[in-house]
Amino acid sequence: MKYSKTRYSDEFKEQALAKVYSRGNRSIQAIADELMQNGVQNFPGSWCWQVFEEESSQWASELMQDIVQREGLRPGQIILHSDNGSPMKGAIMLATLQRLGVVPSFSRPAVSNDNPYSESLFKTLKYRPQYPLKPFADLTVARQWVADLVQWYNHEHRHSAIGFVTPAQRHAGLDLALLAKRTALYENARRQNPQRWSKNTRNWNRIHTVHLNPDHAEAQNNSNQEPSNQNKITA
Repeated sequence: MKYSKTRYSDEFKEQALAKVYSRGNRSIQAIADELMQNGVQNFPGSWCWQVFEEESSQWASELMQDIVQREGLRPGQIILHSDNGSPMKGAIMLATLQRLGVVPSFSRPAVSNDNPYSESLFKTLKYRPQYPLKPFADLTVARQWVADLVQWYNHEHRHSAIGFVTPAQRHAGLDLALLAKRTALYENARRQNPQRWSKNTRNWNRIHTVHLNPDHAEAQNNSNQEPSNQNKITA
């Protein structure tokens, strides 16, 4: 995702979103262009997610193309793992993935938990205290709510699976210095008061590689190897 170090006020975000989104469904590029025209060049969370009134292969392909272009992804660099829904398996989407050099990967039939990262994200979303109890009034309200969620999720929420850093810190490579400082802090605390620990202190080493559904043998082989350059995006 495209992250920004700039923090915008809630009022500014709401005004920018309301102005741009009030015109209904338009292309992602058109939305991004107008945001930039209004001085929002790196609006947090505005680039690599979208909310539309309906699912379609066209919208999915536009979003994927935007992600690849903005992140400078190379052909063959990533795998897109998704469910077997028609938007992800439509002719437009598959043709776009082939042109971009993105390898498609689909969940196994009748396996609802084949995409655990997306399922975990959905749970986090639904367990937020601000999760609405009633349907959104319109598309603009839905997009405003998701924008706030993305801002919190990417820049404030610390994930246990990546060493209690934010996704934005991980994406920018800032987590290396943070984890190193934590390691030094724990080691110093143990030297000063060793009786507090009966075993080793918390492991703050960076988690380099994660898998969707690794084979047992593959997981053992990769545990002592350098991480692969290939990434997997879940949808």
